[in-house]
Amino acid sequence: MDQDRGGARGAERAIGLDLSTAMLDLIRAELPTLCVVRGIALRLPFTTGSLGAVNCSNALQLLPDPRTVIQEIGRCPRPG
Repeated sequence: MDQDRGGARGAERAIGLDLSTAMLDLIRAELPTLCVVRGIALRLPFTTGSLGAVNCSNALQLLPDPRTVIQEIGRCPRPG
């Protein structure tokens, strides 16, 4: 496990999110060790301050309400 600034990295430390069950099935087939959950970026299924980081890569422009998504993304990381 890689260590950088005290944090572990790798599939065991990441969570994938998608609304589409078909996409989740594809992700599970390609990356079987990655934890994936079904959810929507407008209401992320994570408690406030529960994540080390959030990455919304190449998706924001496709979402119906980017401002709400950015607020949700800002809600989820741990302080600091």
